[in-house]
Amino acid sequence: MRYFERDNEKSYLKIEGDLLADSRSNQNKFKSADTNDDGYEHPKELVKPASDFFEKHFCWKAGEYSMSINVVTDCKSATVTKKYRFTIFESHEETLTSIKEYFKYGGGIYWNPQIKTNAILEITEI
Repeated sequence: MRYFERDNEKSYLKIEGDLLADSRSNQNKFKSADTNDDGYEHPKELVKPASDFFEKHFCWKAGEYSMSINVVTDCKSATVTKKYRFTIFESHEETLTSIKEYFKYGGGIYWNPQIKTNAILEITEI
């Protein structure tokens, strides 16, 4: 599965690499790389590209959505298409974007903070 096009992948890997290199060169300033407790806070000039990249690519804003799922098989009579709708509420968007608060510690970039970053949505067939 590819999440980004080539240029975006290169940009993200640079962001991740810069933060990770900064973390490694400053390990003596914090207790653990897998927690934000007493964690090293990266300089703003290294965190800003991560925040900007996230803002540019985050697409799950609060609103009404529709989607279609098309299952194609070798047997034409078994091919099926279904349409659905779902709503992303402001609370869902806040949950999904909460990871940004951890970027300054490298969270969500080169380690995963133990926070809820998913939303369960009700999907209705239309």
